Amino acid sequence: MTYGPTGGAKALTSGKPSRADIARLERRVQVIRNRFERWLRGQYRTMLRNLRDALADAMSQDGIDDALRGFDEDQRRALRRCYSEIYPLAASLVVDDDTLKAWNEGLETKAQDELDARIRKWIEEAIGVNISLITESMREKVLKFYKESRGDPVAFMEALKGSGLFSDVRARRIAVTETTIGINRCVSETAHEYSHGRRLVKTWHTTGGWNVRDSHRAMDGKTVEDGELFRVPRDDGGEDLMEFPGDSTHGASPGNVVNCHCMVFYSYMD
Repeated sequence: MTYGPTGGAKALTSGKPSRADIARLERRVQVIRNRFERWLRGQYRTMLRNLRDALADAMSQDGIDDALRGFDEDQRRALRRCYSEIYPLAASLVVDDDTLKAWNEGLETKAQDELDARIRKWIEEAIGVNISLITESMREKVLKFYKESRGDPVAFMEALKGSGLFSDVRARRIAVTETTIGINRCVSETAHEYSHGRRLVKTWHTTGGWNVRDSHRAMDGKTVEDGELFRVPRDDGGEDLMEFPGDSTHGASPGNVVNCHCMVFYSYMD
């Protein structure tokens, strides 16, 4: 296990890290996660409330579609900002503070351009998938309520209020899912940037808590070559292929993505 000037454990290790090393790193990850969960949860709580009000005022299917499209753009804006702030914190799990500082200062303009491009790529490849699933699910339910209300705005508003679509639970679920994806993707990208041709392996780790799902508990400690995908069991007896916890770019089911707290750690092998 390597350490930066501040004494924080780094995600890139030489050889097998001890449980104490992993525990220290997990605590640091949890600090990052808690910060962004709180921020995203606040953002989504506001968005969901505004969306409910906008939908309640919608008098046509076109109005509903416009409101949902606006919500989708609000989601993307919030997640872009979240990811741009997660990147240096997650990168610091891999790169020592001096290296990261020199990289940001010495290549400030280039680094920012690359970061913006990377964030856009994440939005398109990873976040976009989850937002589309969330929004399409909401769209179907909202349209169902609209049809059942037969054009009565009061009945439509009451159905929306009682739907459970706009709860703090939903906001937290989105925040947990997106923050996990953000941290793991940032760690993965940074690990590759600073590998300099060295062989990498990656290990799946859970939080070890009582609420870890069985499929992820079975993955705890599993190590594969960097180029391989984790094979994660599904409840239906099949398996999902995932680059890291939270990854849905290879078609992973929501049961293995949503509300996940797991982390991927990388190790140098030579």
